[in-house]
Amino acid sequence: MSSLATLQNPDIARIHDFWYTRPVLEWFVPPEGFDADCKGQFNDLVRDAANSSKLDHWEETKEGSLALLVLLDQFTRNVFRGTPGAFSSDAKAMGVATRSIAKGFDKEVTTQQALTYYLVLMHHESLLAQIACRSLLEQLALRCKTPDEIKFIANSSRKSSQEHQDVIEKFGRYPSRNEILGRQSTEAELEFLKEHPSGFA
Repeated sequence: MSSLATLQNPDIARIHDFWYTRPVLEWFVPPEGFDADCKGQFNDLVRDAANSSKLDHWEETKEGSLALLVLLDQFTRNVFRGTPGAFSSDAKAMGVATRSIAKGFDKEVTTQQALTYYLVLMHHESLLAQIACRSLLEQLALRCKTPDEIKFIANSSRKSSQEHQDVIEKFGRYPSRNEILGRQSTEAELEFLKEHPSGFA
């Protein structure tokens, strides 16, 4: 699929228009009704991306790979919030992200779009993924020029990356997911969550 054909795909274009025209802050602090909006507009696409191979060809282009990752790594968290489904596509997203980064797609898109690839690594319960994420974000920070880029992409994302890495180094997983995923928490994890309800120090 050519880049032009990708841009002409109405579903890919719709995802880009919905996700990349809003401030990065809204990705992490969504406005009221955002989850319902995601579900109303993209529920079928999220399920197609997660449960079938219908959209797998999207990863052949940078625009398509971004749209696919928004479905697998971001909208799943909105559509299935508070359920195991929120994390059920993380492994598939990791494969798409690592292959896209290997192709250099992350260097060919905007800083905001590049962050999409790196958030997949940040969400992965692997120390290797956290170390790679941290390194890539350091490189991304060098591309940030505007005040908003510096504040929300360069500075905030690197701080968040370090917080995620610290948790993985300490526990090997994200304790904040344990209850949702039916995992037994250790005493150390329970104490950590009591002190840090967000799951991050």
